[in-house]
Amino acid sequence: MNELKGYKHALNQLTDASIAFESIALELNEIEVVNQLQRVRQWIEEQDLLVATVGEVSVGKSTFMNALLRQPVLPVAVKESTALVTYIKRGERLKAALHIDGKLVHESYDVEEFNAHYTVNSKKWVEEEAVKEQEMSRLERFKQIMTKKDKQGDSYIEIQANNPILQHRVQMIDTPGLNDASGIRSVMTKMFVGKADAIIMLLRADKLLSRSEASFFEDFVLKKHLEHVFILVNRFDKLTEIDQQHVKRAAFEKFTEIGVPKENIFFVSAKQATQADAIDTYLETETGELSSKLLRRLTDGLTNEEARQVLVEKSKTFRQDSGFETFFTQLETFLVTNKGEGRIQKVNAEFNLIGERLLKVLEDTRIRLNGSRADIAVTLEANEKERRQAIDAMKGVRKKFLGEANKEKLALIERFMELMNSIELEVNEEMKLTIVETEEGVSRLLDLRSAEVTKTVEKWVGQELPAIERKIRNLYKQEYGKKLPVAKETGFALSMVQTDFLPTVSTSSQENTDYVAAGGAVAGVGAAALLGAGVFGAMLLAPIAAVGAVMLLGGSESSSSVKPKARLEKELSKMYVRARKELKRELDKGFDDSVDAWIHQMEESLKLEYERTEQRLKQIEHQMTENETSLQDELVVVEDLERMLESRLEQIQSIKVR
Repeated sequence: MNELKGYKHALNQLTDASIAFESIALELNEIEVVNQLQRVRQWIEEQDLLVATVGEVSVGKSTFMNALLRQPVLPVAVKESTALVTYIKRGERLKAALHIDGKLVHESYDVEEFNAHYTVNSKKWVEEEAVKEQEMSRLERFKQIMTKKDKQGDSYIEIQANNPILQHRVQMIDTPGLNDASGIRSVMTKMFVGKADAIIMLLRADKLLSRSEASFFEDFVLKKHLEHVFILVNRFDKLTEIDQQHVKRAAFEKFTEIGVPKENIFFVSAKQATQADAIDTYLETETGELSSKLLRRLTDGLTNEEARQVLVEKSKTFRQDSGFETFFTQLETFLVTNKGEGRIQKVNAEFNLIGERLLKVLEDTRIRLNGSRADIAVTLEANEKERRQAIDAMKGVRKKFLGEANKEKLALIERFMELMNSIELEVNEEMKLTIVETEEGVSRLLDLRSAEVTKTVEKWVGQELPAIERKIRNLYKQEYGKKLPVAKETGFALSMVQTDFLPTVSTSSQENTDYVAAGGAVAGVGAAALLGAGVFGAMLLAPIAAVGAVMLLGGSESSSSVKPKARLEKELSKMYVRARKELKRELDKGFDDSVDAWIHQMEESLKLEYERTEQRLKQIEHQMTENETSLQDELVVVEDLERMLESRLEQIQSIKVR
């Protein structure tokens, strides 16, 4: 895990750098910079690399992930076991938590017992009479979810573990099986894995690509996430050598033809990897059971040393034949190279901008400290004159700027309508394969589709924001510059800094905790959303996130004369009409509010910039009047801060992931 170690180390170095920058900003009373550095530090903390595993029921996803983590954290059964989307993330110790309808309802440090209760068709369900009333309520709600009688899609399981892979900033998602005729699991899976940095599609060696897998691959992976997908053919050890050759040839032909890189296709055995782990545990601790009767037979009649040597060799064989080490090496390289390095560079760029701002303040202060009282007086007068010019210029900017900004808004709304059309077309195609026979199934799918639209639009807006922000800010800067050519650059610098951070979780006032978990936060709104894109992120995403419930208001009552699938199609069509109307309205209003709020923010920021300059100049003037010693002491402090800042900037430039 050398590359993941490098990624974690780089994030830690950036965290240390942000703390050093913050101390300098506090010395200079640059509170906006301090706040920004704190947000960046939160953003760094959330940058786990997210890996999602998808596949059919009983393909072995849980066994596979346990083998990958080399730790039994997920329930494993012959039949379907994964009840809800499950997040596995770093923690101090092993702990499991159940979230239902967006709220934490139960957590336990006994993960084995937790898994026994909260799996599909758990035997513990029949023991309800022995369970206390609070647990009864949880089990009842959980059973409703599992039997498709619930009407909420905001439920998931979270498991924390002190595991080397997780501690090196990887987070994993285990998803329910894809193959249900109603399409509920498929919709839920797509909602939860859409933000994954890598998607592992686990297939069975004896059934290479089923109908549900082919549909998911075509509708979701092929259209949107092909560059992130890894194809893993599991249970490869179950095939004869001839069949293995046939399956390899078929898999390479099928997937490379549609664009999956050959190096992203693997043939693995989670069982063999698990057996190797079991042997290693036995050899290290001399406790536990050997992995199979065959291994016990291999050691019969042998001395302890002879048996140990046989088991060591068998572990190596299992490990090599499992294909896990080759796969993980490729996954690690992909995650760090394609995802991690970009995030490190983004923070580096952020720190360079902040560093330039702080250096400019320090340089200006040093020059003033080396000047005379007469120089200070002249500079104070010039600062006041420029402030009046700036205020007059801002008054003259609004009209022309708002007209240009409105053109950007109209173009954004046009792209949004194209997005909605593509969503509806995609869902209509999926409906051809959907079987729904009950009113409960209709309601469930309507709820899920509503949530899916909301999250898709949130993500789309998040992707659109950086380019929009840059255009809007540059338009304002350009118009302002025409009115006032000597406008202070620093007033724009900090706001521009914020635009490079994408919101990766919802900024809704409601807790979309499934989406938040995908972004790395435990609950509530993550720091990445706070960074977002300044006021644009907050005002554009918040109303869109909240509009999901509006889309389902006034839904028609069920009718016994209309078949469930026909009613579902009719209700979906009505829902998309409402979605276009409501979301377009919210996007329009959110954009206008964002522009107004940003103009106000920029005007206040520029005014504060002049005020801070005036405060520094008057402080220096006072020091000159009082005594020379105070002035010299201040100069030493400023020069020390300059050296410290330059040193930190050099260190940041040297941070490498690999």
